[in-house]
Amino acid sequence: WRKVAKINPNVQDFKEYSTYAFTGETTFEKIAPDGQIKHGTLSDAGFANKLDTYAKIMGLTRHDIINDDLGMLSSMSQKVGRGAGLALNLAFWIEWLADNLTFYTTARGNYISGAGSVLASAGLEAAHKAFMAQSGSDGNPLGAVPKYLAVPTDLEITAEELMTSTNLNSGSGETKAKAPNRNVFAGKYEVVPSSYLNHAKVTGGSATAWWLTADPLDLPLIEVGFLRGALAPTVEEVAMDPHYLGIEIRGYFDFGVRKQVYQAAVKSKGAA
Repeated sequence: WRKVAKINPNVQDFKEYSTYAFTGETTFEKIAPDGQIKHGTLSDAGFANKLDTYAKIMGLTRHDIINDDLGMLSSMSQKVGRGAGLALNLAFWIEWLADNLTFYTTARGNYISGAGSVLASAGLEAAHKAFMAQSGSDGNPLGAVPKYLAVPTDLEITAEELMTSTNLNSGSGETKAKAPNRNVFAGKYEVVPSSYLNHAKVTGGSATAWWLTADPLDLPLIEVGFLRGALAPTVEEVAMDPHYLGIEIRGYFDFGVRKQVYQAAVKSKGAA
């Protein structure tokens, strides 16, 4: 998720906060003879995010500690930390797929579908054209290009083949038509595969849908915010209730995920 997300490490509290992207009128203009510089604007366009706290606690009895033949105690903190990472991944990709029917639309110009949207050379061309045809809030071209190709794992090998193959084959059968013999998409985008995009537990997942996205440092499709610079979970050992013998390892993690600029990506249905 880190490749396709803007990271905001300095959220100060748990209140909903506004986020800003360079989607306003920032294009330089020629100075008039009087020397006056026109003011630019930044628009929040309704972008927002909000942090929540995610946590888990795991206990070890005194007998578990004494009988720790499998190194359970030494690995408990690592397992709790891994659980925090799993929670963030799940929250991120759930948000990525949320409200897709309203966030990606043909009216907005960031959605393609039909047989021509299948992940192949023709589908990539259609998605690239759609991305480049989008405009910013000032009506000018975005001035951004797609950088990442986000795919479910069902399409990972296909995506890698398209990004690494240098030649194109015209197919079987005799033909006199001229055909290109170079794959112009080789190395054009970086493939970002995720098993969450086609997993049964994640609502809205698909084995055929894929996305072209911009560099999040330039145009953020989605933001992940963290509380006061804590980009990793807090994992600590705490005493059990006095009625019990043992220890507990608890972890907590403060983060929030929210989609931002719809022009930062084009979604392809990848099917008719």
